[in-house]
Amino acid sequence: MRVKIVAFLLCMGIGLLSPSGVWSHEGHHHGKVVPLEQAVPDKHLVQVEVPVKGAEGSPVRVKMFAPPANFFPSTDFPVVEGTQLLDGTFRIRDGKISFQYLFPIRGTYRLVIEGMGPKRLMELDIEENPDEMRNAGMLISGLALFGFGCGYFLTKWRRRADEAI
Repeated sequence: MRVKIVAFLLCMGIGLLSPSGVWSHEGHHHGKVVPLEQAVPDKHLVQVEVPVKGAEGSPVRVKMFAPPANFFPSTDFPVVEGTQLLDGTFRIRDGKISFQYLFPIRGTYRLVIEGMGPKRLMELDIEENPDEMRNAGMLISGLALFGFGCGYFLTKWRRRADEAI
């Protein structure tokens, strides 16, 4: 029992003291604002600018909906899929409305713009985080190597056992 407790405390100590940034949410720079073309989910605030026709200072209502739910491949945050994320009123400045938003998941977001003429629909595409794709590839590769290694050693030991009989 003592060995298990010591092992547990050792693992927790290494995890908490490691400089890897696991606990500090390292790599997520929510303070940095990037244009829509450079948007990465859950990484940067994005400056969203939508051209709108209307008088300067006029209010425009904007609703934003998350991408619809997919069975496969799902996102990291499925509770957000298909929900309304924003319902706000913005004033027209220089022929556009602008706001900052931290997109939670990848996919095609729908914007509904009301207030100046007929209701307008617009779509915003947010690509997958390249770090997540790299990590998924590394995980799959590691699991495949582990499986091949286990299979190799198990069949090698099985052959030795068969030869001994």
